[in-house]
Amino acid sequence: LKNIDDPLLEKRLLQLDEAGSSMKYKVGVLLCAPGQKTDDEFFCNVNGSLGFEKFLMCLGDKVELKGFKGFTGGLDTRDNLTGTHSIYTKWRNFEVMFHVSTMIPFTPGDTQQVARKKHLGNDIVMIVYLDGDVEFDPTSIRTQFTLVFIVIKEESIFVDGKQVDGYRIALTTNIDVPKFLPTLPNPSLFYDRNEIHEFLLSKIINGENAAYKAPRFAKPAARTQRALFEDIVEEF
Repeated sequence: LKNIDDPLLEKRLLQLDEAGSSMKYKVGVLLCAPGQKTDDEFFCNVNGSLGFEKFLMCLGDKVELKGFKGFTGGLDTRDNLTGTHSIYTKWRNFEVMFHVSTMIPFTPGDTQQVARKKHLGNDIVMIVYLDGDVEFDPTSIRTQFTLVFIVIKEESIFVDGKQVDGYRIALTTNIDVPKFLPTLPNPSLFYDRNEIHEFLLSKIINGENAAYKAPRFAKPAARTQRALFEDIVEEF
């Protein structure tokens, strides 16, 4: 053992510690319309319903992509190649960009909508919005990366004779993803926009972090960490 008094060593160790964490997240948002059962059908929805558009406002703000200076999540900010707008939010110290299926340009003649799947299919967490009477089977989504599905369905109740719109939330994950907070309440209904925003952002970030512990991601991450550590040892 030897004592090393070098400020650069402290900086490199900090970089190693931060290598496994992120303050920026990209999340898919997929619309499922009545009668649809396959991912090709889901990704072919050209426009969202009024209910879907209203729900998006629970996630964040609608931002113009051209010239956008925040975290882009891989979306184009110069030539509108991935759409003109998207949904983005800053939550606590995190930046989150949402890949909304209906905001990414629809390609006529492409039954698989590859451009849309390129983004949503590479997101670890996906929000699935059920528009009306539709059921969702996570195995219908052909992806190697999405391990956490947060399923949303609008639901209304009458309080003192007035209709109150809310959302029921369900969760399904890959078997290798460990449980993560916050737990869903029983019943899993939310009627306050701020409350659902806080819950979903917390669930999204914790869900992605939990997914990184699944073997699919944990083993490559461990190899990267080990390589970085070996570089530090060799350097100092």
